[in-house]
Amino acid sequence: MLAALTLASLSLLVWGSNLCPPSCQCLHNLTTVVCQVKELSRIPELPDGTEKLYVSYNNIQEIPRRGLEKLQDLDLTKNQLNVFLSFNPVWPNMMNLSKLFLRDNGLTLLHPDLSNNKLTNLSEGSLRGLINLSELDLNSNLIDYLPSKVFSSLNRLKILDLYSNRLTSLSLDVFSNLIHLQELQLDSNQISNIPVGVFDSLSKLSELQLANNHILEIHPALFKKLKALQNLNLENNAIKHLPEGVLHKMRALKEIHLNDNHIKSLHPSVFNGLVRIHLLSFSRNRLSSLHPDQFKDLVSLKELHLDENHIGNIPASLFMNLKKLITLNLDSNRILELSPDHFVGLTCLKELKLSFNQLNDIPFRPSILFTTSAGSC
Repeated sequence: MLAALTLASLSLLVWGSNLCPPSCQCLHNLTTVVCQVKELSRIPELPDGTEKLYVSYNNIQEIPRRGLEKLQDLDLTKNQLNVFLSFNPVWPNMMNLSKLFLRDNGLTLLHPDLSNNKLTNLSEGSLRGLINLSELDLNSNLIDYLPSKVFSSLNRLKILDLYSNRLTSLSLDVFSNLIHLQELQLDSNQISNIPVGVFDSLSKLSELQLANNHILEIHPALFKKLKALQNLNLENNAIKHLPEGVLHKMRALKEIHLNDNHIKSLHPSVFNGLVRIHLLSFSRNRLSSLHPDQFKDLVSLKELHLDENHIGNIPASLFMNLKKLITLNLDSNRILELSPDHFVGLTCLKELKLSFNQLNDIPFRPSILFTTSAGSC
């Protein structure tokens, strides 16, 4: 009987260290464990060498304190971790973790609850055990507040996704330690005001998503430190004005999305120096006129969307320097007349949209516009 018990104990030990958990699939010599959509209520015991764990779409309510030390990727998407993460400020020791996915967990907050623990130093924030994390996905939760130090220990983070939460504001230094951050998704929240300086530490940021918020105005110095930014998305807000100089420090910009705002006019120099811009989109604003030199520096521009505005008169020299322009969308404006002079030099143009304007005729053959030179486009 004793021998049988001993053998049974050994069998359990072997299962815990070398065998794949029931209902899971193990790959790459047991280093990857996949347990998705298995109705699990807890994370199973893992093989000793597990580096990647995918347990999305289960009913997991808590994270074990041990057994996850070697993980590099952890996908906890669509579980029930909202209560656990709200009241457990310190994560298990996962010093090797580089990717963490927590979307669709019903999270309402990420902060240390000091009433039931003995923390005295908050400088490392509530994710302090994840110092090697490079990607943090928190999208589609219910987070409405981010304490200023919540990400303070994540100075290797490259991607932070907070898409579709309930944030209404940002603390000034909430991103201050994220010096290697490259992508920041804050779209589809309820942010109305952004403090000047909140992005100043993000010198390596290349993509900033702020679409679908309630932003009313942009301070002239808000983006002054974002010299590596390539993609800026501010569409579907309530912005009425772009201050002079607000974009001037972002010489690496390739895309600007400002669709669905309330912008009535643009300063003549607002795009000065942006020689790398490929796409500029101002659809569905309230623009009524444009300065003749509005786009003079946009020598790399390939797509320009000005549809659904109130533009009536177009200066003859407006598009003169847009030698690489491929798509020009002027649909649904109030344009009364055009001449060949408006399109001089647009040898790369392939798509010209002029529907729903007030044109009586086009006094030139459209074929003169489409003389694309393959070598230069």
